[in-house]
Amino acid sequence: MQWPARWYAVVGGLLAVAGVGLLVAFTPSGLGVLQPLALAVAGVLMVLVGVQNPVRDAVGWHRLVGIADIVLAGSLVLGSLLSDPVNAWYVGVTLAGGGSLALIGLDYIRGGHWFNVPEETP
Repeated sequence: MQWPARWYAVVGGLLAVAGVGLLVAFTPSGLGVLQPLALAVAGVLMVLVGVQNPVRDAVGWHRLVGIADIVLAGSLVLGSLLSDPVNAWYVGVTLAGGGSLALIGLDYIRGGHWFNVPEETP
C-alpha cells in the first residue's frame, strides 16, 4: 500500500516548522545552525513531494523523498556531533539510525533496488 501524497506534505510541513522554530527560538551560531537548517530543508523537500508542482514532475517524487531522507539523516548525526559534551554512544546510535535512513534515501533515489518504489506519483 502506497502512502498518499498529502501525508508527505503534512510530515514535511511539521519538519519545516520544527526546523524554522528551532532556528528562531534558539538562534544557534556557527555549525549549530546546520542541524535545524537541515531539518527545515528536509521538510521543504517532503512538502514538494506532497503537493503538485513542476519540481516534483521534473525530478521525480521518489528522488525528492530520497534526498529528504538523506538530509534528515544528516540532521540526526549533526545533532549528536554538536551536543555538549559529545557522547560516543549517542553518536554511534545516531550514525546507525541516520546511516540506515540515508541508505533508504539512496535506494529511493536509485529507483528502488532494495525497496519496492512505485514509479507513479503517490
